[in-house]
Amino acid sequence: MLLFVPVLCWNVANHPFNLSFYNFWAGGLSSAQARGFPQATDYWGSSYRAAVKRLNAEAPGQALLFVGVGRHILQPVAAHWLLPDIELRRFKQLSAALASGETRPIYLILHHAHGPPFGAAFQA
Repeated sequence: MLLFVPVLCWNVANHPFNLSFYNFWAGGLSSAQARGFPQATDYWGSSYRAAVKRLNAEAPGQALLFVGVGRHILQPVAAHWLLPDIELRRFKQLSAALASGETRPIYLILHHAHGPPFGAAFQA
């Protein structure tokens, strides 16, 4: 029974992001990241729901939301999760929005896996 105490403590400390886990036999999260596992933090995108909840609470109306990685996680549920006046856009459209002098508030959800962050699109 005592073998489950570390797992229970970890789950309590990391709730609601319990899926972001590499057990200590594999060297933990830091070892997974050091070995280059591409999605060693939030493979299922569970943090996106928390980000959208906060965005809904704090963003002014008519905001634009650009998602850097994993837009496919948010796209199917955007109509249910996002407020109707927040427009979800592809991250590669960010440069054009900035260049056009877009006046609506712009928000980003960036989910960085290992490797160069977001390539040329990030150089807006």
